[in-house]
Amino acid sequence: MTVRTIVVGTDGSAGAERAVVWTAELAAQTGARVVLVHAFDPIGMLGSTPPPVDLPALAAELRERLAGSWATPLAAAGVTFETELAEDRPIRALVRAADVHDADLVVVGARGLSTVKGIVLGSTSDRLAHHTRRPVCIVHLD
Repeated sequence: MTVRTIVVGTDGSAGAERAVVWTAELAAQTGARVVLVHAFDPIGMLGSTPPPVDLPALAAELRERLAGSWATPLAAAGVTFETELAEDRPIRALVRAADVHDADLVVVGARGLSTVKGIVLGSTSDRLAHHTRRPVCIVHLD
């Protein structure tokens, strides 16, 4: 299998950071380009962000993190990458990005920020493989 394009999801968690580091290492070895995706669900954030919620400012802050600290391992590895802030739920955002960019691999961390929601609904990493026909790699912290 040739890996030309990798989509990797991030939410800023330790698990996502490990997935980005792993992806940077793989992309450096294979010459693959990387699409770093963060799903921004404005409706979902309304219950967890104290009012008033400035959605444009929040989106701008997330874009800055995505292109900055969250992308640091990719930049440090010298790989070709782009960032994508998707206004959607994580699964749909990752599946759509993988399809749009014709990804050869989708990478996510084993556990993200919403541990309680993950226990009740199933984690993004667990559900992703059921929603895409592309290979999925789940990177664990250890």
